[in-house]
Amino acid sequence: MEEQIFKLIYDYSVNGKVADEAFIDKIVELVVNTRELNSLVSGVSYSSDLEEREGSTEFSKRKVLATHSIDTGIISFNMENIYNNDKLKINFIDFNEFDVLITKNMEIAHIILHELEHVYQRKMFLSNNKDTIENKIINYDFAKREELINLINKYKNGEVSAEEAKPVIMDYSRKRVRNYKYSPNERFAEINSYKILASSIPADNKSLYNVYKYVFRLYLCEHRMGYNLFGNHLTPTECYLTDVVGEDAWKDIDTCTSDVNDLFDRLYLGLSITPQDYRDLFKILRDFSFKREDKRRRRH
Repeated sequence: MEEQIFKLIYDYSVNGKVADEAFIDKIVELVVNTRELNSLVSGVSYSSDLEEREGSTEFSKRKVLATHSIDTGIISFNMENIYNNDKLKINFIDFNEFDVLITKNMEIAHIILHELEHVYQRKMFLSNNKDTIENKIINYDFAKREELINLINKYKNGEVSAEEAKPVIMDYSRKRVRNYKYSPNERFAEINSYKILASSIPADNKSLYNVYKYVFRLYLCEHRMGYNLFGNHLTPTECYLTDVVGEDAWKDIDTCTSDVNDLFDRLYLGLSITPQDYRDLFKILRDFSFKREDKRRRRH
């Protein structure tokens, strides 16, 4: 799968093309078939008006790039928002014109893969697969969201009153917004999608080193998301599960983590790390950094 994804990205880039709807269709088809997601994905659509199902006013202000409807199975993409995404503004000194274009296409591929990771997470939830800590975390998050969806449906069907439903719905929505950067499922989707892209780049192609370095750095950065060395010392997963799902969910996960010793495994799962671990990660990131162009430089 990775090899085919890279070939598509490379072919578009070498021909001077930015990823388009046909590009998206091909990646969706490839991943859906490879990961057996056909029962959850019925098609792809393109819309300039995407809204989050949870209906939070705060959350709806975010520019939505893609969504997957669990009701219809349709994955919708907003091409305008994708093309205007800040991550597509590549302005590194070491990048040539081809580096810039292929990196933009990598970022668009990342958006697609991110949404498909959520579809795969739902597959794990529906299969009730809890054989790993990751799957248990996914299960807790989706189970809580199912509760909300069921409540919304009961409200729409007149089975519960607005007085009963709306406070619960708004409380959940506010908590999700407040803890969005801590969300394990978002962190998993970001890390895994960049991992697919990094592993797709041929290791022996020296001309692609800048691109690999860029993608791998983002893969590392996403491990850091939600950690704060100086402020709240709770871990991302603890913050999210405790506030959004419930303390019992975190307590259950916490009892399973004593054997997780590898730093990147702990970062991936959003578990506790030491301040020195945090500093070590920054040292690694420095090795994969680029200098940005200074737009204020004088022209000669």
